[in-house]
Amino acid sequence: MGNPDVYARRFLAESGLVVCIEHDAPDLLEEIRGTSLGANVPFDLVLAAQLMDEEWEYRRSQNTRFTKPEKCSTLAIASAGSPVWIGQNMDLGAWTDGHQVVLHIAEPDGNPDALVFSLAGMIGLMGVNECGLAVAVNALPELSRLRPGLPVAFIIRKLLQATSLTDASAVLLATEHATCQHYLLADPTGLRSFEVGHDTIVELSGATADRLFHTNHALAPQLQQVTSTYDQLNSKCRLTSLSDRLTSAKPTLTVIQNALCASDHATHPVCRPHPGAQSQHNTNFTTGSMIARLEFRVDLISAWFSIGPPDRDGYHALRFED
Repeated sequence: MGNPDVYARRFLAESGLVVCIEHDAPDLLEEIRGTSLGANVPFDLVLAAQLMDEEWEYRRSQNTRFTKPEKCSTLAIASAGSPVWIGQNMDLGAWTDGHQVVLHIAEPDGNPDALVFSLAGMIGLMGVNECGLAVAVNALPELSRLRPGLPVAFIIRKLLQATSLTDASAVLLATEHATCQHYLLADPTGLRSFEVGHDTIVELSGATADRLFHTNHALAPQLQQVTSTYDQLNSKCRLTSLSDRLTSAKPTLTVIQNALCASDHATHPVCRPHPGAQSQHNTNFTTGSMIARLEFRVDLISAWFSIGPPDRDGYHALRFED
C-alpha cells in the first residue's frame, strides 16, 4: 500500500466519491473538516477513514486476492403488544479495539439528536435518534461494486436525520449508493429492510414483517442469482443462531442480549471474541454492540451499547436525557 497519504489521495481521486459527498451530505463533510482541524490530521486521511466499505471494494479492485471482511449481525423485532427492538453486533478488525466511542450527536437545523456507535474520527457505524428511528447495517461481501455514490457511513448519518421510518426509507431509496449493503431500519411503528445490490434496491421485509434477522449474505432471491463464489458458511451459521433464538421468543432486553452474546457455533459465533495480540491486523472480532428499544416518547427510548464483545464487556444503558 506504501505511503498512507499518497494511497488515501489516490483512492479519493479514483473513486469519485468526494463529489457525491459534497452534493448529498455537505453538512457531514463540514463535520469531517472540523475533525481534521481539531485533531490536526490531514483532511484527506480523515475523509478516507470514513470510507471503510468503499476502501475494501477499491482494494479488491486493485488486488483480486483481497477478501472483503465479513462483519455484523443485525436483528429487529416488532411484536404486537411490545415495543419495537433493534440490535446489531459490529464486527471489525482487532485493530479497532480501544478506539470505540458512543457519540451523542446534537444535530443543527432541527434534525433529531442521535446516539451513534463509532470509532474515533469516524462519523458513525450504527445508531438511534431521539424520534425512535434506528439504523443497523450489514456488509454484503458477495456483491462487489464501487461506483460514484454516497458511502455507507454518510448514508447512516443521513438516515438518522430522518424523523420517521417512512421518511428514512424514502431517503434510502432516493440515494445513489456507492457500495452494496443491507440496511435495517426501525421505529416505533415497525421495521423495514433493504438490500442494495449492483443496480437495484430490494426490500426484504415489506410493511408487515414483524421480525428480521440478517448477517452477511444476500437474502433476496434476485440478488442471490448474481452472487460470487463467496463462502456463506460463517454468515449462515450466525443467521441460524439468531433465528433459532429469536423467531418465537418474546422480545425482552435479556433475550436480545443473550442472542447477541451467543456462541452457538464454536467456529462461527454471533459474538466474536478478540483474537489477541498476534492477529491485530487480519482477524475480525465484535468491536461493539447496540440494542435499542424504540418508543414514540424520547424519555422512554433506551439504548444499550457494548464497547467490545458484549459477552466480555457487557452493555451500558444510555438515554437521550442523560
